[in-house]
Amino acid sequence: MDFRIATEEDIPFIQSVIDDAKKFFLNHHISQGEGSYPSINEIIKDIQAKEGYLILNEGEAIGYFALSFEGEDSYRELFDGTWTLDDAYAVIHRLCILSSYKGKGLSKQCFKQIELLVLEHQFHYIRVDTHPDNFIMQNLLDKIGYHQVGLLHPSYGGEYLAYDKVLTKENEESIA
Repeated sequence: MDFRIATEEDIPFIQSVIDDAKKFFLNHHISQGEGSYPSINEIIKDIQAKEGYLILNEGEAIGYFALSFEGEDSYRELFDGTWTLDDAYAVIHRLCILSSYKGKGLSKQCFKQIELLVLEHQFHYIRVDTHPDNFIMQNLLDKIGYHQVGLLHPSYGGEYLAYDKVLTKENEESIA
């Protein structure tokens, strides 16, 4: 598995991956994929900020995510909990892999690669959120060492579960 920075030429593929994820959510009774989020404008912003990444499997694009090192406005106020650290962090958004690749352990592998990318940028702390209905993502985050720390009310609406992970020497070695 590898990543590359997304370009504007990748927008049709990114939109198709997001549409595929929304269908998957609908079929699994996960209301996270409802509405217009993420809009094409959010994807364009990701690309312009060099925060959008294609997920590649043997050279083939199979997914998309955004990774920012600039913080997140909606993460300033956490409800029913506290962040593990009050420190600089990376944030993962919009992680989606084509349905035809689900069930092969690629999401877990993707997170490990993202953590390596975060470490390359000299960050040791990651935050992510997911919808309360998205038990698939919640289970994955629990398995790979993320901790639910509270609730968020992001700008795109709703209430989301907030997770974080501190990358320590121990889990750095387990990533490699």
